[in-house]
Amino acid sequence: IKSRVGAQLTTVVLGCLIRGDQPSLMLRRRLDRALELLEENSQAVCILSGGQGAGEDYTEAWVMEKYLLGQGVEPDRLFREERSTNTAENLRFSVQIQREQGLPGRLVIATDGFHQLRAVLLARREGCSQVYSLSSGTPWGLLPCYWVREWFGMAKELLLP
Repeated sequence: IKSRVGAQLTTVVLGCLIRGDQPSLMLRRRLDRALELLEENSQAVCILSGGQGAGEDYTEAWVMEKYLLGQGVEPDRLFREERSTNTAENLRFSVQIQREQGLPGRLVIATDGFHQLRAVLLARREGCSQVYSLSSGTPWGLLPCYWVREWFGMAKELLLP
């Protein structure tokens, strides 16, 4: 990523399932990809985006922050977005934080590969012109289910903007 977009960037990690105060495997993979980027780009910052879902004791953003702090990321590089309940809100509220805090305009979205197209389209809808993808790995056995889910999500975004 560094050679492609430079060090001045804002990464947004899209939340997903947490287990107690720990990220699920899928969320940990997203966080690990963001961690790689943060380690390669000392000026990069990260918005951790995810509210508190049904049955969750904490916000996804809080759990993500806890995980990255435990990996040695400096607290002043992390920003929490804790209101969102879906991908559109993840990006809307994260872009608001990016603008309010004067964070770098280049946006890198860390999520699963199957989710990237919709995430990039939603970021562009929020007025972001420089949007890049940072895909985490998804277990092969889960891909068919998630691709079908994502097709419905794309249809919703395209038909009901």
